[in-house]
Amino acid sequence: MRRLHNIRTGLVAALLAAGCDGSSTDPVPVDYEVIPLGLSAEEAYTYYARGLNDLGQVLLASYPTGGSFGLWDDGWIARYNVWTGRLSGLNNHGAIVGGTGGWSDSREVRPFVARAGGVWYLAGDGLERAIANAVNDAGVIVGATDHPSTGRAFIWTGSGVVFPELPGVTSSSAAAVNELGEVVLQTQKAACMPQAACTNESLSYLWSKGTARKISAPAWSGSEGWTLVPEFSPLVRALDLNDAGQVVGTVDYLVQSGGTRRNRQRAFRWQNGVTTDLGIDGAALKINEAGHVLLAAPTPSLWVEGRVIDLTETVAASGWRLTYAFGLNDRGQILASGTHPQHAPNFAQVLLEPLK
Repeated sequence: MRRLHNIRTGLVAALLAAGCDGSSTDPVPVDYEVIPLGLSAEEAYTYYARGLNDLGQVLLASYPTGGSFGLWDDGWIARYNVWTGRLSGLNNHGAIVGGTGGWSDSREVRPFVARAGGVWYLAGDGLERAIANAVNDAGVIVGATDHPSTGRAFIWTGSGVVFPELPGVTSSSAAAVNELGEVVLQTQKAACMPQAACTNESLSYLWSKGTARKISAPAWSGSEGWTLVPEFSPLVRALDLNDAGQVVGTVDYLVQSGGTRRNRQRAFRWQNGVTTDLGIDGAALKINEAGHVLLAAPTPSLWVEGRVIDLTETVAASGWRLTYAFGLNDRGQILASGTHPQHAPNFAQVLLEPLK
């Protein structure tokens, strides 16, 4: 099976390495070994993956939230019975961030950083009710205070807390932070139009050295005869960034054709004021330092230098069918979930290891 898999995906690699016009480009990693995380049948429906760092470690959170967490590392799972709550992500030094409780219940919601030895709450005025969303290797932690519909983004550095000020914004949240301390901000802003109800306009920004740069939606291509509904602005939701300042996410458009209206979601990449439509419906979830982008629609895919690689098609010869992908690191490893007819349990969370 391994040999057939290599032959098949090696052929795909050769095809992708050659442009349609016969030109040659650098080969891209399209051959993977599928590694199940080794969870038991019970654990497969109890733990769910919440993060992947550049060491290949996977953060596993218990479900429902709280109770314990696990750290998968090269086939071994270290389990920690430490009550945490919602887990959001981890860095390359084993620091895990999140928040106790959840917005939907009455329990206290406090941002924390957790390690194998325990849980520490973030100190700072304004963080009495907050959740941490991400942490970089320098220990900078970002998140949001209060409820998502009314809260403010925060940046915690250990020596103090910064609350980015964005005029006219009704709520904000810091979604991701790179190693330079640059932060992706998701915001909402009340938008009122003549003879129409007020709505929340979703905008995103790159926060760098005290300055916010707006991330604009790419121009709608008008594909398949659909045109934009002019009175509604696209909703931009940035999700991740790398150290080059490249930001990825999703844009929701309201489009119309022949009297029919529908929402259309497109993946994008932004850099230095230029937003690029990645040519596929869905969301761009993660970006690594090589500029590869993990996509979540219509099937788990990888965007590399203008080409979209269907990950389910790539690993099909191994018997695995991928259902979702939610992690990508600088080693090119991909965290995903999938099914296999001969794997017990049938549903599994897996790591895709690129083969050189």
